[in-house]
Amino acid sequence: MMQWLRSLLGRDTSADIRSEIKIAQAASDAVYKMVNSQFEMADVAPVELRKDAIEFTCGYIAGFSDVMAQACGSQGGQSLSITICIRTMQHLYGNEVGEAMFSATTKGMHTQSQLFKGGMNAGGEDANSFLRKGWTGNLADYLLKHSAKE
Repeated sequence: MMQWLRSLLGRDTSADIRSEIKIAQAASDAVYKMVNSQFEMADVAPVELRKDAIEFTCGYIAGFSDVMAQACGSQGGQSLSITICIRTMQHLYGNEVGEAMFSATTKGMHTQSQLFKGGMNAGGEDANSFLRKGWTGNLADYLLKHSAKE
C-alpha cells in the first residue's frame, strides 16, 4: 500500500513522514514546557483544576498549539495542530486524563464558549509572544486569579 502511494506521489514519502514526526515532537515538547512552566508559576498542579479552569486551559493549549503548528508551516486547525495539542495534554496529564482533556477541547471547539475562546485567544497570543521572545504567561495569570481547587 505504501509503495503504491509513493509511486502516485513520485517521491519517498517515508522521509516526509519522519520529518513531520520530528517537527510534531519538537513543537509539542516546546508547548508542554511553556504550559507546564505556567502551572508551576501559578503553583497549581494540572490535575487540580476547577471546571471553568479546565475549559480555559483546554482553549489555551489548543490556541498555543495552533500558532506553533502555523509557525512550523502547517495550516491552522490541521493535523499538526491537533497532534501538538494531544501530545501536550498527554504529557501533562497522562494518557487517560490527557484524552479526556482533548475530548473537552473538541467539545469546546464545537460549542465555542466564551471561556474556551478566551483561552484560545490567550494561548495564541502567548505563542506569538513566545515566537518573538516576549512571552507573557496568560495561563499563569488566569490560574492565579481563579481558585484552581473546587
